[in-house]
Amino acid sequence: MDFGFWILDFGFWILDFGRDVPVERLLSLLLQYFRFFYLGHIFNGSDFLVRFTRENRDRDEINQHQKQ
Repeated sequence: MDFGFWILDFGFWILDFGRDVPVERLLSLLLQYFRFFYLGHIFNGSDFLVRFTRENRDRDEINQHQKQ
């Protein structure tokens, strides 16, 4: 299952669900989603952005050593 489509599906579900739910409850659900899913992916190292920034940091360190 593609993670991006899952997020879109979840977003549409939240929009549909939000019609009957107070804003505070909706924000609480979004915070729980962010905490359990997105942060979990970051800490597992499986998130693309984490790999991308790690590769960029490593590349920057190599470039700095080559300049010196």
